[in-house]
Amino acid sequence: MATKEIKYQGKIYKISYDVKNNEAKEYILVLHGWGANKEIMLKAFGNNFKKIKQIYIDLPGFGSSSIHGALNTKDYTKITAEFIKAIGSDPLIIMGHSYGGKVATLLKPRNLVLLSTAGIVEPKPLMVRFKIVIYKILKLFGLGKFYSLFASKDVSGMSRVMYETLKNVVNEDFRDIFKSSKSNALIFWGEDDTATKLKSGELIHKLIDKSEFYPLKGDHFFFLLHAKFIASTIEEKLLSEECKRDEKKQCLDEICAIGDVCEREHSFKDEKIAQDDMLKVQVQDIKENDIKDLAKSLDESISKALDEAEMPVSHSQKYKNLDEVCVVGEVYEKEHTLDEKAKDGFENKDFSDEIANLSQEKSQNLASADIKDKFDEIKAQVGVKNNELKQDSKECLSQINDEENLAKEARNLAQDKVFELEIPKLLDIKDEFNDIKNLEENADLAQDKNLENESKESNLNEKNSKKSEKKARKFSEIYKMRVKKATQKDKNIGEK
Repeated sequence: MATKEIKYQGKIYKISYDVKNNEAKEYILVLHGWGANKEIMLKAFGNNFKKIKQIYIDLPGFGSSSIHGALNTKDYTKITAEFIKAIGSDPLIIMGHSYGGKVATLLKPRNLVLLSTAGIVEPKPLMVRFKIVIYKILKLFGLGKFYSLFASKDVSGMSRVMYETLKNVVNEDFRDIFKSSKSNALIFWGEDDTATKLKSGELIHKLIDKSEFYPLKGDHFFFLLHAKFIASTIEEKLLSEECKRDEKKQCLDEICAIGDVCEREHSFKDEKIAQDDMLKVQVQDIKENDIKDLAKSLDESISKALDEAEMPVSHSQKYKNLDEVCVVGEVYEKEHTLDEKAKDGFENKDFSDEIANLSQEKSQNLASADIKDKFDEIKAQVGVKNNELKQDSKECLSQINDEENLAKEARNLAQDKVFELEIPKLLDIKDEFNDIKNLEENADLAQDKNLENESKESNLNEKNSKKSEKKARKFSEIYKMRVKKATQKDKNIGEK
């Protein structure tokens, strides 16, 4: 047993509850009836639910739950709703017995189970009405403290707060509330119930649209005898249906996810195509730029080699600013002789082979080191892109084939549907046409007989036959128009 503190209207209510089969994901909330507690419900159903978690609570003022003042059904409903919030998740099913059924109905769950629930006000017996009148008279004279002498067995030993609470809830008529309920309801009832009669259960079944009614042998506490049947029916009818809905929802979510993936793949393919186009342009630009750079580098290397091979500058320039003329003259003379010798050697030397070798080395180094590496890298990238595009094209072709097969199946189904709908109509029109044709033949026979008898009657028959011929032509035109419309619809559906 556990307890949760629920704050309501500035007061703290301690709600006692028990949990069974805590491993299950979904749970059923079980509410007891007036004058009872969670123990009787736990005893009946605790070992009979196999697939769902169960939470049994004591309503305020019953069992181990506290109460601070007189309450009404709306107060009980709001306190129970706060308890559900404290649990952290909504129950899949709420089941209520007697007064607990009223609270369960006001909570508006997806799935509702009612066990001989209260809410339909029945006429009180004469003796009970007589006791109420006597008590009201005594209360006028200040003798209300003797209410216990007039109270029924249901309220014997009840505190004053609970007695006032009972007066607030006992005469509530829930007909309109049951009628407006949108829950999936299972209604179980005791055939020999005298507290809430079987007629009340049948009326509640009529008022709740989505409900099923199960009358069972027993009195107001019939569920103690039929707990296993009730639990298995709840799991079969409500839990299995909920699982089917979850499966359908999951299937729809998967279909939506597949659609999103296909859409992303389509956009990704478009991006790949655009990237490949850009890559081709970049490869072409790179090739052109590399050729230009190679030519430029060759020109630079050749010009550099030519510069290095030129005749050295006269050394007299180095000593232009010397003050001592003699020294300059001597030095100039020495340098002049050296320059003459170098000039003779330079003029006789052939530099064409060196220039050619240098330019060839430069071009080979550039071609092998830079262009080849770049070209190989680009070629590898292009190869990877081509492989990806081939794989994507195969997937697209398979998807297109699947879509074409689906379209063919849809056209075949549409044609079958058209034939199912239109052929009976055409057959009816054909029968009408045959009937008219028979009438026309009968009219011709009658015309021949009348010609033999009297000329006047023959004229009348001719007029009638003309009228029948006109009708027959009209019906034949109508028949042709309907046949055309049917064939046109068939073509349109086939094209779609």
